[in-house]
Amino acid sequence: MSSLAEQLMAGPRGRQVCVETPSFTDPALTRARFELRHHLDPGPTVRLRIGDGDDEPIDVSAEMIALKEALASVCDVEEHFVHLALETAVEQAMYWQEPEGAQILAARPEIAPEINGIADLIAKSPIAQWWTDPMAADQFQVRREGWREGARLPAGSVLTTWAEDTRSEEARAAVERPSDPRAAYSAIWWSCPPHQLIQTCSAQACVPTGLYLVEDGLGETRATVHGVSGAGRVLEIDSAAVWADLCREYPLEVTASKRHDWYRTTGLADTRWVMPDWAAVAQEYDAVHLQVGAYLAASGTAIEVEPGVHSVIAGWAPGDTFWLTDAVEVEPRGRIFVKDRDDDLWHAEEENP
Repeated sequence: MSSLAEQLMAGPRGRQVCVETPSFTDPALTRARFELRHHLDPGPTVRLRIGDGDDEPIDVSAEMIALKEALASVCDVEEHFVHLALETAVEQAMYWQEPEGAQILAARPEIAPEINGIADLIAKSPIAQWWTDPMAADQFQVRREGWREGARLPAGSVLTTWAEDTRSEEARAAVERPSDPRAAYSAIWWSCPPHQLIQTCSAQACVPTGLYLVEDGLGETRATVHGVSGAGRVLEIDSAAVWADLCREYPLEVTASKRHDWYRTTGLADTRWVMPDWAAVAQEYDAVHLQVGAYLAASGTAIEVEPGVHSVIAGWAPGDTFWLTDAVEVEPRGRIFVKDRDDDLWHAEEENP
């Protein structure tokens, strides 16, 4: 098994991509997956049955056998549907509640051998070859509908303020919030660098990935893409191990402020939580790049930093780079991209002559 196939099998996002990819074209797989994901979903949902609208309970064993057989029959994957499956898994990523039915289903051991075979097929697909690449030389910033360009603050100032605010939030949470991670409480759950920093992505097949790899998006269909110039020392997050090393070297305690959300998304209750101190990381690196493979393997999981201490990669879109210093400049003139309803893909808008 290739390293990318192993990453696909390692995490909830990767396994979901494996199940989603053939579901776009196989009616039997689509039906079984639909029934089972809603049956397994822990949250209250409204479920419309496929077919005759019958609302009687499903035969879980029969549907699981049907799903297993449908997955076993997959002998090829289409690039277009690999693309859509990745986009779907990223869009459905959540860190403030329990994993939803699609991720629970993809983790069922009964279908692990079949998903394993699909992971191998996806790993060999040309469209997935960049998922383990380091940061590309050509980078772009995506500005979505509603973007408001304000005065750009120096990165050092942004990080200093962020570090102070994060520590203050942790101190308040230790006093004011319940210590039981199961308590119904939610707050700031992300662990990526502050979003006031410049965030960039690469372009694949002439389309910037930041247009379609968006967690918890708002459904925008129009954006402006700006080229980015500059370079610097880049830290490549290519595995959960690198994230763990980062947390060990630059730890920032966030147990009180994040324990409730991170318990719900990982199921781990009895631990301390840390994340990287990005202000400290900036003393050594200009930028941090999260590879797609690492995201699919580790995002939303409890990453062990040391015994009794864990962390979570949360709120960071795969393939994106955060710039921790002022090593880059964004070109003022951008190009407009729109999402086409016919094929559900982003395309560059034709420029007027």
